[in-house]
Amino acid sequence: MSRALAVFHGRFGRATVYQLNRPFNIHAHREGHLIFHVGGMPACIDVCAGHYDLSETSVVAVNPWEPHNFLPTDLDGGAIFFVLYVNPEWFAPDAPGSDRLRFGRTHFKRTVALDKHIRRTAALVCGAPSLSSLDSELRRLIGATKPPATTYVGYLHIRLYASVGCAVFWLIAIVLGLGGLARERTHGTLGFTLALPVPRSHHAIARAAVGVLELAALALVPVVVVPAASWLVGERYPWSQAVGFAALWLGVGSVGFAVSFAISVIVRSDYVALAVAVLTMRLVPSAVALIPGLEGWRPLDVMSGRGQSYFDPATAMLTCVPWPVAAVALVAACALITIAVQLARQERFAG
Repeated sequence: MSRALAVFHGRFGRATVYQLNRPFNIHAHREGHLIFHVGGMPACIDVCAGHYDLSETSVVAVNPWEPHNFLPTDLDGGAIFFVLYVNPEWFAPDAPGSDRLRFGRTHFKRTVALDKHIRRTAALVCGAPSLSSLDSELRRLIGATKPPATTYVGYLHIRLYASVGCAVFWLIAIVLGLGGLARERTHGTLGFTLALPVPRSHHAIARAAVGVLELAALALVPVVVVPAASWLVGERYPWSQAVGFAALWLGVGSVGFAVSFAISVIVRSDYVALAVAVLTMRLVPSAVALIPGLEGWRPLDVMSGRGQSYFDPATAMLTCVPWPVAAVALVAACALITIAVQLARQERFAG
């Protein structure tokens, strides 16, 4: 019963609504395409080496010539999918050809605003629209799946909050967690520190508190600089957005700091501790992302808002200040720091 319910061709490429109940073998084609589940039972798809869910809470993007298949869960009634086969010249007019068409990621979550765009566009395709109306609606849909780099806010998100600035802050958080008594033993200064009339646990708590305060100060820099600098150049960036991203950066950055802090209690060498911390924060989130429902919970994604329910990709803005997310991250960081303090208290430093 796999069949096309509606097909529409235009300058954008090809928009199709399918009812699918049969598996497809691994194949590839020259068009990049976006797959949206709009009704029926969820399904699965393998793209390259990744396995992804196709459900009402997700979107799957397949780049040109990427091998992929289709695995339905309902072999009787099937499910409804809206598939947009993208013309690269329409999708990215500044790119020099289809070989440059690449989606930012294969799988991401839907926001409420994005889901409305998807369903409205799918209904429009089934209603035999005019080319101009469908082209306009598809442009709004594509705009909802990626931050609008043509706007000032979108440009700042791409250049600062979703790329270099976010990654640099994450790395700084890990570096700030390094050090401690194990490091001092390696450098021969442990005797001076242990001679002070201060318990080891107090030393570890003070170091952790200073590190978190340093992170907070760094996270607050964009809160002051970005809106103020925007005003100086005649643009406007909302203070609430800067505060929201600062909360995310501080919360998630504190987790990276806490992991590095705990590792530095055990590992003497700064370089080994840094390598272990970076690998841990790389591998553990990747493993967690394999758990259904937690695909988007990678540190940099949470910090930037990409694929999260509190971020609207159509405007490249937070829909609310994500205090609960920041609070949960801070609680997790406090738990890790508490464990590290206990380890430091029990560590034997003689010899």
